Amino acid sequence: MKKLAKHLFCPVCKKHGLSVSEHIIDEPQFFPEGIIEIHYKCESCGFSATDVYPLKKGKPSKITFKVESLDELGVRVVKSSTATLTIPEIGGTIKPGEIAEGYITNVEGVLERFEKVFASEPAALSKLRQLKQEANFTLVLEDPGGNSRILSAKAVSEPI
Repeated sequence: MKKLAKHLFCPVCKKHGLSVSEHIIDEPQFFPEGIIEIHYKCESCGFSATDVYPLKKGKPSKITFKVESLDELGVRVVKSSTATLTIPEIGGTIKPGEIAEGYITNVEGVLERFEKVFASEPAALSKLRQLKQEANFTLVLEDPGGNSRILSAKAVSEPI
């Protein structure tokens, strides 16, 4: 992780103390030019944010991945801050907000984020946990910025 800057003004508390660092991630099969992960952390208030950017901008896309085995819960997911995630089987969607973050995780990590979002909806949460155990569901990633990927040859990408 390379430190880019330190002690910038924090967008939350407006004090000096924001550090910015970058990390280049090599995923040549899906991002031949590489990915930059940028992390922001404020020493004053604790604000933290992360985003990911391919070194070459993609085209707006919708990526559909049908999970059909427990092994596929380990498939990597690169979600940019502009992407929307949907699991049609539960009718659940996570849309980006004003302070949405990009991140790199796996399918199981995406499911954990859905569990947090739907924690107050017992029916959706129960169905989500069932889908996770059965490993039989669809993950849809729509990104108008074209910076997201599901790193599997089974993932189907189409323009939006």
